[in-house]
Amino acid sequence: VATTETWKDKTTGEKKEQTDWHDVLVPTWMLPYVTGAAAITKGDRVLVMGPTKNKQRTTANGDKYTASYIKATTLSKIEKNKAVNDDVVL
Repeated sequence: VATTETWKDKTTGEKKEQTDWHDVLVPTWMLPYVTGAAAITKGDRVLVMGPTKNKQRTTANGDKYTASYIKATTLSKIEKNKAVNDDVVL
């Protein structure tokens, strides 16, 4: 999943943008809801809720790094320009 933040640079007035990529771990019981006719595809807006987790990894060269991911407990496709209300369970 990608998140993009946009802002206007205060000194130059130029529009800036930064995109971050996030790995999402989807449990097997959730797969029927995100595949088939209701499949989530590239460009869809989604709501992903769940705790963030970190794992220590080692590359083939022996270098260690930390991999972060979201362990999805809720995953919903949302319509463009439609507000998401905290009182609504998706």
